[in-house]
Amino acid sequence: MGSLIAGSNSVRGFLTADDMAAVVAGLEGPAVSLGTASEGCFGYTAGMNKRLTKICKYLSFILRHHPEAIGVQLEAYGWLEIDTLLKNANAAGKSITREQVLQVVELDEEQAFAISEDGSRIRAVRGHSN
Repeated sequence: MGSLIAGSNSVRGFLTADDMAAVVAGLEGPAVSLGTASEGCFGYTAGMNKRLTKICKYLSFILRHHPEAIGVQLEAYGWLEIDTLLKNANAAGKSITREQVLQVVELDEEQAFAISEDGSRIRAVRGHSN
C-alpha cells in the first residue's frame, strides 16, 4: 500500500476545550458539530457516515493534539503504529477497527492523514499541537 494521503491544514483544525471533551467523551456519544461543508471530518464528507466522521475526529484529536489521552507517544514526524492506536483506543473504550481507520483515510476530503508505505503506521499530515 503506497502513501494514501497528503493534505491541507487551516485554523479549522483547532478545537476548543469543549470540542475536545466531546471527542474524548466517546465515539458513541452525540455528534460533535464543527465546521461547514467540505471541511473533511469536521464537516460533511461524501461517503463518510456518522460513525466514520466520529472516528475521523477522534483520530485528529489523538494524532494532532493529545496522543497521551490513550497513553501513546508519537514517533518522529508524528507516526504511530496502527496496531498500537487500535489497542490503546479500544482499551480506552473506543471501538475502532483497522478497516474503519483505512476508510477514514481514504474518504476524508481534507486528506488529513497518511498511511506509511508498508501500511503499518498512520500520521496526521500536519497540524500537530505537541
